[in-house]
Amino acid sequence: IGDREREEGNSYEYRNNGQLFADIGYNILKHFNLSIYAGYAGYGKENREFPISLRCTYIMSKPHMNSCFVYGDGGWSFGDRESKVASNIFKCGGGYRYYLGAGTNLDFILGVQLANTHPDIYDIDTKTKVTGDKFGASDALQVSINAGMAINF
Repeated sequence: IGDREREEGNSYEYRNNGQLFADIGYNILKHFNLSIYAGYAGYGKENREFPISLRCTYIMSKPHMNSCFVYGDGGWSFGDRESKVASNIFKCGGGYRYYLGAGTNLDFILGVQLANTHPDIYDIDTKTKVTGDKFGASDALQVSINAGMAINF
């Protein structure tokens, strides 16, 4: 004996979430860089995950110069949720890279991110997390605008 509820809907809300990444990359061509990114990120309310992704960046000038760049990124993120389902994440955007010298750059970045996450579900009455046989599925498509800074060396 038990019950399940199905809830669907759309909402638009402001959320302040942070993301912290480390990456390792290689300039595969004069203007193209391929990198693996890993880190810790917030996606919506009380949904923290560990994303890993592959990013391709096109840098519009010669190396060791100030330049604009564009990027595309795709991967997965993993959390500690009951469902153990990986979330898909995709990002694209651009920015401006300041060359600081000695192979070090400071990037200012603006982009769009899509994340198909699977946040925890809480019982409306008891405010406890729904688990086990009462848990069906949890899917949330989140679209966000990201602004950030990065130091590359």
